[in-house]
Amino acid sequence: MNRYILFLFFAIFQLHSFDEQSVRLINSPVEGGQIELLLMKPGAKNPPLLLFLHGCRDEGLKSIKTEYMSHWVDKGYTVAAVSMPGFGETSGVRDFCGPKTLATLNYAIDEIKKEVGVKSLGIIGCGHGGIAAILLSTQRDDLKCIVASNITYDLPRHYGSGDLLDQRVHEAYDFDHSDENELQKRSLLYLADQIKAPLYLFYCKDSVVIKEDEVRDFVSALEWLEKECHLAIKEGDPSSGRVTYPVILNEAEEWVESHLW
Repeated sequence: MNRYILFLFFAIFQLHSFDEQSVRLINSPVEGGQIELLLMKPGAKNPPLLLFLHGCRDEGLKSIKTEYMSHWVDKGYTVAAVSMPGFGETSGVRDFCGPKTLATLNYAIDEIKKEVGVKSLGIIGCGHGGIAAILLSTQRDDLKCIVASNITYDLPRHYGSGDLLDQRVHEAYDFDHSDENELQKRSLLYLADQIKAPLYLFYCKDSVVIKEDEVRDFVSALEWLEKECHLAIKEGDPSSGRVTYPVILNEAEEWVESHLW
């Protein structure tokens, strides 16, 4: 797709509201409450499943623009999104991609797969949604690819630094930040040898929190382990300081399709 047409497509559709009819609540065996999820089906039999995982905005999956997902439905994918614990209408505490978040996501994915039947599974995640996606690949064998953007790779590197990430984790997430083991189990660098899925990573070179050497340390670890990993270093959006979804789609769409079809 021509880059100008792609830009115009997203500029027009950013005015559209979220598709509430695609959202539902299911019971959660993890927190004893509920899980908010979205499911959009293309009508084809056994299509690939592409799961979107949100960043740190309070509204959870509703922070993801519907048009980003409907683009993939139009291409024949089943598309889903899940609000992680403490976000949107999903019950539970925010544990920053800890055991309860991963258990909630695993359960939701399994329920979606049982309902629709899927050929393969991929995830697109932003912020801690990208971290959660990669951590899921240490636990699941059905993940064929992951696109992750604007994420941290080494949480202990930030502990006690007073930087924006350190402040945010202390203020907004419920786990023992002083326990190094708790930090490491949420840090991709420490779990690199357990990651199973191919990765496509997007890093904003204007980031004031995540330095480039942190990203490259992680990529080097995966290369040494002979795991598939692609790194794209991009300009950030001036208003958010992040790599935006249209930029991600423009570069990674063909890669995703090559792994899921």
